[in-house]
Amino acid sequence: MLPAVKNSKIIIFDLDGTIWNWTELIDGAKTVVEKLREKDKRIYFVSNNPILSREGVAKKLTQMGIKTSPESVLLSSTSAAKYFKKNEINKVYLIGEQGVVEELSKQGIKIDDDAKHILISVDRNFNIWKLKNAYDLVERGAKVYTTGICKYWEINSHKNRLPAELPIIRALQAMMDVKVRNLGKPSEAMRNYVMNEIKPFPEDVVMIGDSVNMDIIFANRCGFRSVLFVKDKKNLEEVNKLKGDEKPSAVITSLYDLITGY
Repeated sequence: MLPAVKNSKIIIFDLDGTIWNWTELIDGAKTVVEKLREKDKRIYFVSNNPILSREGVAKKLTQMGIKTSPESVLLSSTSAAKYFKKNEINKVYLIGEQGVVEELSKQGIKIDDDAKHILISVDRNFNIWKLKNAYDLVERGAKVYTTGICKYWEINSHKNRLPAELPIIRALQAMMDVKVRNLGKPSEAMRNYVMNEIKPFPEDVVMIGDSVNMDIIFANRCGFRSVLFVKDKKNLEEVNKLKGDEKPSAVITSLYDLITGY
């Protein structure tokens, strides 16, 4: 077993690109999670993609063969909802989908087309009228937040990609000079949410993900051990040049590497 994993009590997996490509599991995901659970590892799944609520993600993973409870799912939408509640923001204009609505609702946050705060998330129904409304609200002084800063998300292993939050943010910024505060990985808000949710000793945690900018930086800033999942071995030379918060504790090219020698 990979030393970083063997010496940890809590394992946090990124979802998109690490455990699944939305419609299908990554090779080895089900087997590796089962083996780690057999070793009494606490498993969590974290994502900046809040298309579904925590309950929705747990149900989807369970249907795909990885039994999961909502409590073990950590989403940027929940991070945003808790941030708003803490800062007494009770209404937001949302560019996003039902999963975000559900997480906001749990914290008493209402959706309002005339709110003073805007939350941008993944939205497969994004259109010019949503952009216009966001523009109009910012013109009147609204502040803008996002659940993540991803360019796209993959819905299968054939690299079929859909736009994520960043293209929507860039569309708004093309119209006006506006700052957008990220409440997902690797932000301080997301770190506070995750640390409060699982209450770990950082040295007991390892996080596995496929993004340096999202997963590795996030894990390192939390004080966790970090494992970078590199699917294309051609990129290993570039990985070896990483420094500081971008440098992972370990690198794998297959999820099975986590349990080698099990």
